[in-house]
Amino acid sequence: MKFKPLAVVVACLVASASASAVTYSFTMPLSPATPFNSFVPVSAPGPFTDIWNFTAPTGAIQVAAAIIPIDLVPFFNIDLIQVVLFNGFNASGSIVPSGSGAIGETSELTNIAVMAGMPYSFRVTGTVVSAPSGFYSFTAIAAPIPEPSTYALFGAGIVAIGFLALRRRQT
Repeated sequence: MKFKPLAVVVACLVASASASAVTYSFTMPLSPATPFNSFVPVSAPGPFTDIWNFTAPTGAIQVAAAIIPIDLVPFFNIDLIQVVLFNGFNASGSIVPSGSGAIGETSELTNIAVMAGMPYSFRVTGTVVSAPSGFYSFTAIAAPIPEPSTYALFGAGIVAIGFLALRRRQT
């Protein structure tokens, strides 16, 4: 009979430690000056998975994302956080090449080329290690990929500066 209350407590702990999952949709702005940013609560201790669906804006673009846990130990703490980019909503497609951030205290993806108008998903996973909950900051940025003429103009400017420096040294 003494084990019955203990069994109820263990069952409640196991039920509360099950993985939680939330799906979000957002509009990816095409401007590095105005990133999409969201402060996200994770309600239960244990592993979680959040899916962030978006459609790539028009134009040849590259995307980046960063996940930063807001840790106030011992009250709010998230460990083993990771962001992965998938081609398809709800992380149902395949992982985009180079689309997986490191697992750790923070995770980020930088300069991943995507196709305009196509659906993509960021999958954020982690483990809330302290009760009652945890928080993380999700930031996503889209930027146009520079055209070849931009690189040519940049190279011409570097050559001109080098030429001026050479002339100055000779006089």
